[in-house]
Amino acid sequence: MRRMALLSSAVGAFTLIVTVTGCSTIRGEKSGSGEELAASGPTVVDVQVQPETVELNQQNQLNAPAAVVAQVQDIRSDVTNVTIRFLNAPVELPMEHVSGTSWRAEIPTETVQRLAINNQTTTYQANIYARNADGEVGVSREPIDIAIKAPNVTGAG
Repeated sequence: MRRMALLSSAVGAFTLIVTVTGCSTIRGEKSGSGEELAASGPTVVDVQVQPETVELNQQNQLNAPAAVVAQVQDIRSDVTNVTIRFLNAPVELPMEHVSGTSWRAEIPTETVQRLAINNQTTTYQANIYARNADGEVGVSREPIDIAIKAPNVTGAG
């Protein structure tokens, strides 16, 4: 009888250890970029700002189209919505699904003009938020930097 109780306790302890260890080490698969995917929910695996520095010309227009491209993967559900949210400015931009895991957002000229500071390069930070069909939300691990360079339009300095 005592032997049975010890065996039962040992099996219970072993099950507890395996369960706790298993839960703490569950990891998602690796993406093509080497980023670890979330076990559930969307994962933002790569983000690029094009061009690296968004520039306005003397006429306060973009020198080149400005965009953010993100790779978003979800191993269990379809990604349905991706947005860019600036951290210290009231700006949120929807991203459009391009193909596969690629999402893209144009940064409108009006948004760049609003964020630009005369004769300075200002770097803003933003996060990418992704939602899947199950309602789960993933956020980029690190904020991205979006640099905006404005010309000197006042003629001073």
